[in-house]
Amino acid sequence: TYTTNYVGLFFLYLVTCLGSGSFHPAAASLVNSLMPARRNLLMAIFATGGSLGMATSQLTFNHAHTFFEGHTALMIIPALLLAAILAFYPVPQTIQTSAKKASLKDFADFFKDRDLRSLYLSQVANQSILWGTIFILPDMLKVLGYSDWICYGGGHLCFILGAACMLIPGGYLADLYSARRVLLVGAFSSCAAFYFIL
Repeated sequence: TYTTNYVGLFFLYLVTCLGSGSFHPAAASLVNSLMPARRNLLMAIFATGGSLGMATSQLTFNHAHTFFEGHTALMIIPALLLAAILAFYPVPQTIQTSAKKASLKDFADFFKDRDLRSLYLSQVANQSILWGTIFILPDMLKVLGYSDWICYGGGHLCFILGAACMLIPGGYLADLYSARRVLLVGAFSSCAAFYFIL
């Protein structure tokens, strides 16, 4: 809310994605190590929590923006409190993982592997469609004449919860046919829907 500069917004979003990209693999690894016998259940709970957080994010931000009269910087307070707690109560040594220091050579080696390169490109394409849809959704809903609460968070809530509800049926269909087929049908359907919206 403090800038409309696209370069500034790009770098703010880049920092957000770097933080998210750093957090999720470590958190997923930690969840997997807590109870190996219940790994799938814990991962499902982890993914569900993330989906619920993302689903309610626009409504939460909209209400906070209204309540704080546009001073959304106050929303950083919970993150600062969490950082302070982690600074004084670090993660126990028993559940920390050891990893070698990453380098640009590792990144280049990653792209030499055909399968990893294809996975990366497909993830970038899928995320482009997802975030493009999320970005245009409020405008589309407004043009269609929906009420403000639907335009400014309710539609986003339904969109993300719909995706979360499809996790289990998607897994079932992947077991029934193949993960590749389900991903291809989902990707092409999402792409077609996105361009239909545009």
